[in-house]
Amino acid sequence: MSPALALHRILARTAHATGGRGPALVSPLGPAPSCSVDRPWISHPNGDAAVTLPTAHRRHFSATAPQGKKFIWNPKKERKEKPPIRRPYTWMLPPLNTEDGDLVHDRLKHHILDRSRRVAQDFPVAPETPESEAGAEADTPNALDPNRDEFRKPPSLDDPGYSHNGKLWDAVVIDCQTVTMEGGEPGLLKIGAIDLFTGEVVLNNLVQPSAPVTDWRKAVTGFNKAMFNNAVKQGKVLKGWREVREKLFEVTTVNTIYVGHNLGPNLALLRIWPDRIIDSMLVLARAVFGDEKEKWPHWTDLQLECLAVMDLKVHRTRGPRVPIEDAFAMRELVLHCVRNPEMLQEWAATRLEAHRVDEETKDETLAAQAQKKILRAQNRKRAKQAAKEAWDSLSPEEQASINESKMKPIGQTSMMLVRNGKFLRKEPSAPKKHHWRP
Repeated sequence: MSPALALHRILARTAHATGGRGPALVSPLGPAPSCSVDRPWISHPNGDAAVTLPTAHRRHFSATAPQGKKFIWNPKKERKEKPPIRRPYTWMLPPLNTEDGDLVHDRLKHHILDRSRRVAQDFPVAPETPESEAGAEADTPNALDPNRDEFRKPPSLDDPGYSHNGKLWDAVVIDCQTVTMEGGEPGLLKIGAIDLFTGEVVLNNLVQPSAPVTDWRKAVTGFNKAMFNNAVKQGKVLKGWREVREKLFEVTTVNTIYVGHNLGPNLALLRIWPDRIIDSMLVLARAVFGDEKEKWPHWTDLQLECLAVMDLKVHRTRGPRVPIEDAFAMRELVLHCVRNPEMLQEWAATRLEAHRVDEETKDETLAAQAQKKILRAQNRKRAKQAAKEAWDSLSPEEQASINESKMKPIGQTSMMLVRNGKFLRKEPSAPKKHHWRP
């Protein structure tokens, strides 16, 4: 017990026992040997004596607890600092353990796209040899890309002068967010990258577009020119896609798997030619249609696919999209498909049947639209023929009177209506009235 609290208790008890007179605590003859907290030594005008307080008047006292309640210190109830949150989203998976990580790594190899599939799905593809750039590689998607010379392959550990920051990731999930620059070119504004196995954030930065921006797409990006300039002044912006690529190359190699959803445009923005690619969009398409289909369809809506495959709702808050959240959603989708192949096949069978129904309905709709188009053309042809016959049946005087009324001749029937064999001029439609709200 601290001296201050002991003195506080002695003062309270002696004041209560003496009716509030508050006698001295120290005797002129010195402290009594029997002086204690429960038996204080007090000085009276008639002499010093040890006063025993009545039991009925004794009560516990604490400066931190209300009167009449016993204060008990419990060290278990001490407030402890919470550890840092490692899962920014409640729905994301924790880091994989060693056994589960090895199993996922082995199964991921089955979903890596080969070169022919990357060409068919319009991914940026590196030439096999430097000599083939002008010849055999002319059919690759980026053969006519004006930025072709800026593309680079991820570094190799054997490259001279290659250095990394101590961490090399086996699989990196990437998502980018773009704005529209001059000329309609997409420009990189945000980058989000995480490790597939641990969920650790690799990059989460704003990026300076490489040309003046004409459309910031604030509803999607959450930024306009003033907000972005303020971020630049605070030093929160990377200097273009080249710096982003350098930071990625510091933690990746040619053996790293690049993961994403509709990853091709993002790799084109970063000017990267990876050889090991897994696209969650194509993982689903491959499960549905198999390897026999030459080009798989693009299901670009990540939110719908997560809801359909995993019954997981991402983007639960309204507002701009966040690339790092999309990266975590891609991680969840890829790990779910890799770890649960049976569930993936069941979903694929259901999706294939729904796709067949949609195709049949689409074919029926297209056939109905074609039939309507044919009927409209036939009706137009019959109307022109009837107008010509009606014109030929008129006398020269009637034809002259029609020409004098400045009506269109029979060859230009767009302004003529033929009703009951009479030529009527088509009146222009009245202009619409705009009702302005106050």
